[in-house]
Amino acid sequence: MLSYLHDVTEKNKLVRLHGDGSITYGMRFTTTLACMMDLHYYPLDSQNCTVEIESSECLKETSS
Repeated sequence: MLSYLHDVTEKNKLVRLHGDGSITYGMRFTTTLACMMDLHYYPLDSQNCTVEIESSECLKETSS
């Protein structure tokens, strides 16, 4: 599999501050995925590929 973040003249990131104080942060990336397919009934088949994308939280500690 291959993944990469987009590198353009402007940073390809989105930061949105909501009225309730919450923040939405996103960035665009491109990836190439693969999944197994059962082509036994081709061309009358249907296929499902599940893609799970997770977010992680990174907390920065501050010292007083």
